[in-house]
Amino acid sequence: MFPAAYAACGDSDAKSWAECTAKISSAGMSSTDMKEYCKYYADTMACYPSCLCNDESVKATLDANMKAMKDMGCDEVKCGAAGTLQASLLFGLVAVAAAFKNSF
Repeated sequence: MFPAAYAACGDSDAKSWAECTAKISSAGMSSTDMKEYCKYYADTMACYPSCLCNDESVKATLDANMKAMKDMGCDEVKCGAAGTLQASLLFGLVAVAAAFKNSF
């Protein structure tokens, strides 16, 4: 279930997100291989439901994260490209991305 702040996201969005992210290998989240890390991030962002991607309260953060990944050398990352992430994971990805970038 999505946090109450994202009331536009319903149970079907949460179910689609869970099914989508279950197919993604978590190995990329901690990988030191930039290509593998970028793929993980892109695959994860693609699972975000449109109700979250289009939510004005988080859109600036999502846009900044996608730009940061592109600036780090990842191909363009698109929110909701799979047609359907939980906010806490999003902010965790921000921290991981910052730490990863600073490790080089």
